[in-house]
Amino acid sequence: MANNTSTGMAIKGSKLRMQQVANNSLWRERLNALLEDELQWLSPIAKTNFLEYQLNQDEVLRFFMTTAAEANSIFAFWPRRQPSWDGIAVGKQGTLYLFVAQSHTKEKAGKLAAADPKNRELIRQTMQRIQETYYPQGEFSLWVEGYYQLANKITFLRIFQERERMLRALHLRQVKLVFLSFAEDVTLGKMAAGVEDWQHFWLGQTLENGTAIPGVIELLTGKRELPRDLLLVNFNLTKGAMSLL
Repeated sequence: MANNTSTGMAIKGSKLRMQQVANNSLWRERLNALLEDELQWLSPIAKTNFLEYQLNQDEVLRFFMTTAAEANSIFAFWPRRQPSWDGIAVGKQGTLYLFVAQSHTKEKAGKLAAADPKNRELIRQTMQRIQETYYPQGEFSLWVEGYYQLANKITFLRIFQERERMLRALHLRQVKLVFLSFAEDVTLGKMAAGVEDWQHFWLGQTLENGTAIPGVIELLTGKRELPRDLLLVNFNLTKGAMSLL
């Protein structure tokens, strides 16, 4: 399922909740405390009508004082139309936080569907290189067919980690990818995921008969431990509590 990048205040689901995290002072403070950092938000914020951005858009490049020519060079591994991020923020010490938000477990399910064959092949090649290099035990078919919207974000994280030049061009120290899961989102009714749903979705579960069911992280990476600089944040909306999985 593709990200909803329409402007304006949302009325339900992860789009609304992400906007609230970025703009509500109490929620911002709770996230800052959890991450042990002080975030400056680029998106989605009220000042820009809650726009969501790709990293190569003019607004982002101006924020990071980077030229379009430099962006074209450092992002040559991907077509000009990049993934949009549900949230973008920068920490006090130069950490870029890229947010992917979900309120139900099927929200980011989907497949690679770039219309242009050349673009589609470039994306596939880039993602396959990352998967084969770092996560050879993962299932690549799920990268492009099952959880493309999550796997392409892991790809961007890994390429940032590989290429110090990208960090220098954006005047950053490091990049962290945050999968932000909202539990008990009443705006979604029965579709809303609970706290345990997210635990099982990301990290898997063991049934009473001893059968182990892998989570999405293990399916994509072949490993139970999280990739470096990937954070799983669970926000229990009923209790107003944030925690790291």
